[in-house]
Amino acid sequence: MRKVASEGLSKIGTLAVEPLITILKDQDPLVRRGAIKALGEINDPRGVEPLIAALRDSSDEARQLAASALGASRDARAVEPLIAALKDSSAWVRLDAASSLGEIKDPRAVKPLTDALKDPDESVQRYAAQALGKFDAAALVNAHVQQLADQLNDKKANINARTSAANQLGEIGRLLLRLLSRP
Repeated sequence: MRKVASEGLSKIGTLAVEPLITILKDQDPLVRRGAIKALGEINDPRGVEPLIAALRDSSDEARQLAASALGASRDARAVEPLIAALKDSSAWVRLDAASSLGEIKDPRAVKPLTDALKDPDESVQRYAAQALGKFDAAALVNAHVQQLADQLNDKKANINARTSAANQLGEIGRLLLRLLSRP
């Protein structure tokens, strides 16, 4: 009954946000999942932090629902927690985290999504690729160049990693020069 009530609160809209946040502390995982689902449907900024906390719920389904709801919010506060969720033990959570990062389109997610292309689960790989496809090409190039520049400037990195970064940056520069010199 409490699960149905928590899900029904989403019909009330923003007036239900505070009660739903309180319900997230319920001992019953079904009730928590109902509250997470309702908060996701309401999509109010006050629900973002509680949904981020729900990414640490003991229930795989609750974490998955939270990851999905955070993508719908498109809130930048969710980026780092969703990046962390790409390492979750549940492939379903990783899949929704990847998808949500694609919805938010924050450049901080490019490298972790690229890493997720090597996830042991093929569905997660597919969702990570789809998420990267939502970024515009300039954002992907900028993020990659910044990543290489950071690696090049990292004094703690070994010389091979820094040399590789320098070579890749040089290749990008040569490609850009060729593109600019075309009529």
